[in-house]
Amino acid sequence: MSGMAFAQDEGAKTQTKSDSMDQKQTEAKKNSAGADVEAMEKQKKGQILSKQLIDSNIVNDSDEEIGSITDIVMDKNGKVAGIIVTVGGFLGMGEKHVALPWDSVDITMGDDNENYAVTTSLGEKELKNKPDYKTKRDQENEKRMKDTDKKMNDMKKEKKEKDME
Repeated sequence: MSGMAFAQDEGAKTQTKSDSMDQKQTEAKKNSAGADVEAMEKQKKGQILSKQLIDSNIVNDSDEEIGSITDIVMDKNGKVAGIIVTVGGFLGMGEKHVALPWDSVDITMGDDNENYAVTTSLGEKELKNKPDYKTKRDQENEKRMKDTDKKMNDMKKEKKEKDME
């Protein structure tokens, strides 16, 4: 009898493992909010691919080209927060990267029905006067540079004080 009970226990363990695997596979098809995740099959009307915006020129209300889009900023929820625009400069020299909030630009289908026209009410001079956009990496590098400069200055000061003794 103990052999049969053992077989029943093994069958129950196998069933439990199978149920557990099915549950994990089902859970894998849900997002963090518990909603079912389905694949997107095609681009829908009104959806814009990031590659359709990156490198696009941005113009002001007078239809003057004032820069180009170099990146898109998304928030932690996956919503577009803004765009990074490169203004000024020539051949990569003197360029400035400025972040514009997403709701400050208008995006319309271009004349060629392929690309998008991006418009803002700001002029090139206004954009050039905005602060440079700094990524997390830029901010960390600046902090490291300041820390290193401070350490170097402290070391120079200590050396100078020792030399004076």
